[in-house]
Amino acid sequence: MKATQILKKDHQKVKDLIKKLKTAKRNQQELVNTIDQEVKIHSRCEEQIFYPAVRRFDSERVEESLREHQQVDSILEELKQLVEDGGETFKSKIEELEENILNHVEEEEGEMFPESERELKQDLQEMGTQIQELKEELQEEYSRRKAA
Repeated sequence: MKATQILKKDHQKVKDLIKKLKTAKRNQQELVNTIDQEVKIHSRCEEQIFYPAVRRFDSERVEESLREHQQVDSILEELKQLVEDGGETFKSKIEELEENILNHVEEEEGEMFPESERELKQDLQEMGTQIQELKEELQEEYSRRKAA
């Protein structure tokens, strides 16, 4: 699978998890932790494999995406602190997270990915393999941490 296809699947998974969190009455902490893990794995794959290739033809967009990753990470940290309280602050933080994620996804899928399809062509398949391997490695790492 091409890198862009894998990354799009990741985007959809996180959007679905956020929708689930917005309506969840229970297991909110678990959902927030799952979203956090999925976002961190996705970001690492983009930052280590995909963005370095994109940087060759669009460093400005990569820099913007890196800033967006930091912003989402910050929101997720706040969300993890607020989950116990529930309430309006928690709900507004979920909305802020969703808005940031949707904006990031729209920019990547609307601009960066089509440009990458043109510029990187054959490389996308190999990058997809590398991303899949890194994702599996990171998921195992998270599983080990959870078990410890």
